[in-house]
Amino acid sequence: MDITEPETLARKSLYQQLFEVLHKRIMDGTLPENSYIPNEYDLTREFKVSIGTVRKAVDMLVRDKLLIRQQGKGTMVADRRWIGRAEKLNRLRHIEGYELFTWTSRDVRTRLGVTNAAVAERLQLPTENKINVLTHILKDDRNAVLFETVYFSADLFEAIPDDQLNQIDVLDFIAINGYSVGRVEETATAVLASPQGAKLMALEVGTPLLKTERVVYEKRGYPLELRISYAYLPDGCFFVASE
Repeated sequence: MDITEPETLARKSLYQQLFEVLHKRIMDGTLPENSYIPNEYDLTREFKVSIGTVRKAVDMLVRDKLLIRQQGKGTMVADRRWIGRAEKLNRLRHIEGYELFTWTSRDVRTRLGVTNAAVAERLQLPTENKINVLTHILKDDRNAVLFETVYFSADLFEAIPDDQLNQIDVLDFIAINGYSVGRVEETATAVLASPQGAKLMALEVGTPLLKTERVVYEKRGYPLELRISYAYLPDGCFFVASE
């Protein structure tokens, strides 16, 4: 198949064209959920494009959570039953159109750590139990900034591979591992940016922030995830207490 018709090229880049073709195949079931897509070189031969074009198109589908890269296995079509679990719990909104935030910049770090007393209590784990720790710094095109730390037990899950950090949320990762989310407990308070927090978020010390703490429980009642977030919300943005 050749996607390089002259009239199309005048309007869209090759990687955008390929993105749309693959997107259609995913949505109509030609590429079924939980199946592996052809490798990059097979796609370059089928569509008569460069490897760079293929990678850009696939990266866009990964970003949209339609594909998941699995280290050592290939790239798989996501199961849409669990796509977007994290977005459903997102309480931050733009007042115009009541729309969700679209984070345009993301810095993600991961490490293996141990629980302190506070984290151990919230996750119902022994003190100094091994945990996975993710930190996110997210930025929105309207100058909102979110810094959050996510904790989940290393006894339940292996660490998320580095090449999947920007592709999948912890709740999605939990679902892939066969756990079902039951209930969520969340609190929100107003705080002022500490010197360390202000530096991380590129804000002035003392800037008003929204602090949220969220614990996600498995259907059988035990905690799966603790998430502590600090958000700077400019005018026109707000937090939804419940939905």
